[in-house]
Amino acid sequence: MQEQFLRGKREAKARFIDWLRHTTGQAADPDTIFDSQIKRIHEYKRQLLNVLHIVVLYARLRREPTQQVQARTFFFAGKAAPAYRLAKLIIKLINSVAAKLD
Repeated sequence: MQEQFLRGKREAKARFIDWLRHTTGQAADPDTIFDSQIKRIHEYKRQLLNVLHIVVLYARLRREPTQQVQARTFFFAGKAAPAYRLAKLIIKLINSVAAKLD
């Protein structure tokens, strides 16, 4: 049962990655942990905490490159009201971190 579950999960990830590649041109490794934040962008909806977590993980790896960590792929998606300044800043931060790590 567990093998079937893991196989199905891996196949679903592979289908998602195929869709992602065809839609955006971006590629991802299906063997990584997928960490996704897909919701309206708000200061209280954890997107900011999640991107800060990415920055902390990156800083740890820079400080200690031999550290063993589980590979992760982070996905962010959402929308925000045009006048919501803080949401725009969070989106800018997410994009800046992605550009640095790409």
